[in-house]
Amino acid sequence: MYAQVIVDISSKHLNQIYDYKIPFYLEGSIKIGMRVVVDFNHQKRLAYIINLMKTSKVATKEILYTLEDEPTLITSQLKLIKYIQETSFSSYNEAFEVVVPNALQAAYEHYVTIRDLDLVSKHLRHYVKEGVIWLDDLNSEDYKEVKNLIHKGILTKEVEVVNKGGIKFLPAVFLNDFDCRLTSKQTEIVKRIGRETFFVKDLVKEGYSKRIIHTLVSKGVLGLKDIEYYQQEISHYESHEDVITLTNEQSLAIKQIDINKYKRYLLFGPPASGKTEVYLRVIEKVMNIGKQVLILVPEIALIYQMTSRLKERFAEEVLIYHSNLNTQEKYDAYRKTKDGKIKLVVGTRSALFLPLNRLGLIVIDEVHDTSYIQKQMPFYDTKELSYRLGEHYNIPVLMGSATPTISMIYETDLEMIKLLTLSKPIFENKIGIKLIDMKKTPTLKDDFIFSVDLITSIKQRLIQNEQVILLVNRRGYAPFVMCRTCGNVPTCPTCGVNLVYHKEHNLLLCHHCGYKESYSEICKVCKSKQVLPVGFGTEQALESLNKLFPFAKVLRMDLDTTKRKGAYDKMLTEFKKGNYDILLGTQMVSKGHHFENVTLVGVLLAEQMINLNSYLSNETTYNIIKQHIGRLRGVKQGDAIVQTYNPNHFVLKSLETNNFELYYMQELNNRKILKYMPYNQVIKVTFKGLDENKTVNTLTRIKNNIIAKNSQIEILGPTPDYILMDKDRYNYSILLKTLRHFDPSYLMNYLDKRFYKDYLIVIDYYPDMV
Repeated sequence: MYAQVIVDISSKHLNQIYDYKIPFYLEGSIKIGMRVVVDFNHQKRLAYIINLMKTSKVATKEILYTLEDEPTLITSQLKLIKYIQETSFSSYNEAFEVVVPNALQAAYEHYVTIRDLDLVSKHLRHYVKEGVIWLDDLNSEDYKEVKNLIHKGILTKEVEVVNKGGIKFLPAVFLNDFDCRLTSKQTEIVKRIGRETFFVKDLVKEGYSKRIIHTLVSKGVLGLKDIEYYQQEISHYESHEDVITLTNEQSLAIKQIDINKYKRYLLFGPPASGKTEVYLRVIEKVMNIGKQVLILVPEIALIYQMTSRLKERFAEEVLIYHSNLNTQEKYDAYRKTKDGKIKLVVGTRSALFLPLNRLGLIVIDEVHDTSYIQKQMPFYDTKELSYRLGEHYNIPVLMGSATPTISMIYETDLEMIKLLTLSKPIFENKIGIKLIDMKKTPTLKDDFIFSVDLITSIKQRLIQNEQVILLVNRRGYAPFVMCRTCGNVPTCPTCGVNLVYHKEHNLLLCHHCGYKESYSEICKVCKSKQVLPVGFGTEQALESLNKLFPFAKVLRMDLDTTKRKGAYDKMLTEFKKGNYDILLGTQMVSKGHHFENVTLVGVLLAEQMINLNSYLSNETTYNIIKQHIGRLRGVKQGDAIVQTYNPNHFVLKSLETNNFELYYMQELNNRKILKYMPYNQVIKVTFKGLDENKTVNTLTRIKNNIIAKNSQIEILGPTPDYILMDKDRYNYSILLKTLRHFDPSYLMNYLDKRFYKDYLIVIDYYPDMV
């Protein structure tokens, strides 16, 4: 028997499938999805089994040993890995790293074996453990000596392949039969334990003394053993929402969803129209037949509210999964899911890769959100991967949104997706939407951020003890600083983009690579003291609010304030409890939150989104502002104020008049004229080269000599990327537009294989910045 494997090496020129012979003593125990160790180029390397065969014409080496008794990966995960690799043109190993948690990826521990201990210095003998010397234990001077002994043949270098993480065990106690007198406190602990087994740390957290617990163990009253511990995140957010009587539209939507076969559904309804209730009823049907459910949300901030709704409705543990979990939490979540101990999973896009063996339903909430698209290599679209999982398990994929993308609505017109409509909010509440033309409206003398209309409205809400949410879709104090004497704007030396001013730490930061430098009012070019901020972000808006409303409690929520673990959950809980009057932040404050006491939402500088260098900018602006207005969902009168310098833009007009058709038809027509999605597929091919002129010339030759000969492809460029420089390489792109049915994979494969030696190549099927 033979196995085809993917070896743990990301090098592009070694990016292929390799055949290995299965040794006789492993025949029958090797399975697809297992992790094994192989000899690759005279080194031990981790490898993943992807296929088993009876014969092979190329296999010359045997698999050395397995790292497990059962496969780490299930069939559905291997299918996702294959799809990611084929569509993103990444290496096989990069695609595996997306799916396999870090703890199950390989760590390579290097050591040396000793031929003759007498030839090793006394100093080095102190490092010997069980007959070997581990290289990680050595300092630089000792390593030089070891290297010399390796060269002489006295020491032999070896490597051990191990997991990066492992199962965690913690001490736990249980009740024995006993016959002795106990104190009142000891009796209390014994009653608390009863017939269960408790981790010692949990009892201590509840207030029981560790000393008393150890006393009971020493008396034999309690037994002590180390047991497997799953470390996982717990949500403390509470929603307390009543089970509502279904509307006719909700009942019809639920009835149309067939839980026994694969189909794509789009649940389209305005905020507060009861989409979550439809999810919950369908989830209940799926769980009643013993299947697992995966619920995806676009942002970590939305996990806790959804988790609360699920915990309130179902007597089941809800597993939380997202990118900010630590290595142990991800590993334990992976094991718990694979062992079948979890029925409900709520998470961001990475939760899609958990080993859900009995998956019965995928729910994608706020499906329009661009966070569902992975914008770093390897690229993927969560929707596309969900469709493939749905096909594999023959289950429905239920997507919901108040603001579906243009492409999704178009696909419902073509009946590629089944449209389920909820036409109005369950509890009809009046919302006033007002566009403020910042070119004409008055502002306070010392403040250019807030219009008088918005200031007056905020003041009114504070008097009435109501809450406000304000959207500023840019973090930091100002988008850039500029010398008012010579016009110089500090830029990132690596990326070439403007540095963002963060006043809180007096820094200029690059939001792409993390480069930072101290802010100074003295210009580096002309030495004048006229370097001043231009524009504003969340920091400056907060500073302005504190001046305007000194007694108001303002909570700022953006990437800078939510880095600490649990910050999302804590902030949202505090705001829901009414401990803050105003929630200010980037678009994370606009997505899916339910706060009954919010009666005013504001959008500052709306065109900041419209003017993005993206063919999706109109769609993104419409979706974010519409979602933001949707935070008004209480029984009280709500008002939305949108500040803009372009009030006649069709996106803003359609929002003001609540006319989706106006926005949809206009944007659809724009896309048709410009040959963008949904009429054409758009592919961005980026070459990252060390020589700028050579990179541009290569792309120009590709355009003129290869692609231009194909009449089914329209090509634009080459043009410099928004991030021109990246790790000493120049980034230039060409943009390909083809009809949707055209398969460009042969061409992309050619480019990938022909030019990879001279360039880092990125092929993006989901471009936005074009």
